[in-house]
Amino acid sequence: MKTNGKKINIKITLIFIAMFFFSLNVAITGYVNSSFIESLGWSNTVMSSIYILSSIIALIILPKTESMIKSIGNKKFILTLLIGSALSLLGIITIKQTSIQLISFLLFLVLNFLIIFNIDILIEYFSQKKDIGKIRGSFFTIVNITWAIAPLVAGMVLDAYGQNTIIYFIAIVCVLISFFILRISPIAIKPKIKKNNSLRGMYTNLIKNNDLKNVFPISMMLHFIYAISLIYIPLHLHLVIGLSWIEIGSLIFISNIPFLVLGYPIGYIADNYIGEKEIMISGLIISALSMIGFIFINNDNFIAWVIIFLVSRVGLSLIETTTESYIFKKIKHNDIEMLSIERTAIPLGYILAPFIGFCVSLLTNSYIPIFIITGLLLSLSIYPALKLKDTK
Repeated sequence: MKTNGKKINIKITLIFIAMFFFSLNVAITGYVNSSFIESLGWSNTVMSSIYILSSIIALIILPKTESMIKSIGNKKFILTLLIGSALSLLGIITIKQTSIQLISFLLFLVLNFLIIFNIDILIEYFSQKKDIGKIRGSFFTIVNITWAIAPLVAGMVLDAYGQNTIIYFIAIVCVLISFFILRISPIAIKPKIKKNNSLRGMYTNLIKNNDLKNVFPISMMLHFIYAISLIYIPLHLHLVIGLSWIEIGSLIFISNIPFLVLGYPIGYIADNYIGEKEIMISGLIISALSMIGFIFINNDNFIAWVIIFLVSRVGLSLIETTTESYIFKKIKHNDIEMLSIERTAIPLGYILAPFIGFCVSLLTNSYIPIFIITGLLLSLSIYPALKLKDTK
């Protein structure tokens, strides 16, 4: 791709700003979706089923995005998705019929997957391979700012008003801001489009690529633990431990500091010194130990929860930046097919997490088994990480 470097920087900057507002929408709703579902009178089993269904739908649609982009262009496609996201949020807060709220909620979750994937395509298209680690590190620093401030906003709104409506209204505003930024941005691209494969065919191609095959389960585990953190940890802290929503918001804000501080330095080190492999393995070990450590805190000692959350987030920040850097370095420029199959790790993680939660809920009302299983699965992810061929 021959284009001026300064223009590329402007485009990436605009994409980053748009992603900030869209991510703020995802983050602020992510922390209250569980309580919203609970407020409708649905059980944990129903909540898990909703997340599983939305992830399955996204998994089916993702391989078809290539043909959609080819039909209407990437810019029109992502703008259409953003309008759909705003309308689904509007349906959640204005239509009180439970079935419509359920459909709107499902649509919102599915569109989140698709929008994030399409933003990934844009970033990959305008990024230089030699700077991927720094770009992805900077990208996740920006995104994690939203995940840091979102729980504070959500916690204050819930404590002050005791309802989710205002939070979803704020989310609509964020989506619309993202829409208008991308609408005026010169981001129309002509990505390389291959003949559509079936999901099975795409996974067959993934298996043939040893590097991407081995990083795939690690990426899936990263999103698995994010799903656990969004769906079950807030409920555990509020319903079992007894923390208020404002305390939970403050706790998550503090615990997100490692993401804000470490993203760019990790990417820089991976680009220029040791590659991703060693950092990734260190992150898996730290995250696995800290997740199992969750089961040993059974009181509302705020400092204890801050410490265990900070440690776990250090591990996750190492995994997040290095997996993304590794994937983008190993994927051939503009290869939407391979990027889309790698991105199926996101809905798969969001299928696995509520599925485990669903199974656990059939046996016990405790969230503790979920944390134990998460720690064990993170430990198992060290094996494929050891088999990676490092970039340095």
